[in-house]
Amino acid sequence: DPFPEVDLKSTENSWESYKWYVQRGAALFFYAQMLAYIKDVFALIYPNRAAKDIIVLEVGCSYGFLIDMASELFGWDVMGIDPSPCARFGEHELGVKIIDDYVENGVPEQRFDAIISVQVLEHIPDLFSHLKAISELLKDSGFIFLTTPDAAVAALSVQVSPGEPMTLLSKNALEKLLIQSGFESPCYLKPLLPEIMVVVAGKRDFNKELCRSIKRHETDSTMRYV
Repeated sequence: DPFPEVDLKSTENSWESYKWYVQRGAALFFYAQMLAYIKDVFALIYPNRAAKDIIVLEVGCSYGFLIDMASELFGWDVMGIDPSPCARFGEHELGVKIIDDYVENGVPEQRFDAIISVQVLEHIPDLFSHLKAISELLKDSGFIFLTTPDAAVAALSVQVSPGEPMTLLSKNALEKLLIQSGFESPCYLKPLLPEIMVVVAGKRDFNKELCRSIKRHETDSTMRYV
């Protein structure tokens, strides 16, 4: 069989996947840019909040590089959720908290100031259930910060590989999904890679003011409102 089925749970394949991600696959500079955006948004929303009191969850955190950076650089109270073997390696080696489960299962049992999702949505088969679960994990003043490939961009380059991802979304499709899932209309930020959408969306009665704040601060920060 030229295309044998791969056992993703085997020790050998788990190790190879983890090794590739840690040595080559993790986009650390991209993570740093995302954290700069998120820090700016926090400064607007929680100007008087101590860093240790800002509670953040990353969905699909893989090895945990981003939450580790967030904790070390900014002192936020962070955790991840990811059922992959790579996450188990990261939890052990980085010493970060990563829950071995899916948000759709109603875990963790707490509410967050922000939930981060970097290049995850395109791999999710049931986007509505996924985003609805994220919405329910956010505090009323909280927001989701996500990235995903833009289906409207012709040259998606390495962001799309054969068999991956499951779903590509346009801005209009993503906005409809977010609103149906309990968010207000999203703000789109300008990323380093033009084929990637960077989106901030708050819960109802919150996001319009956030967008106005981002627009007022666009010339003085790393963020760009597009």
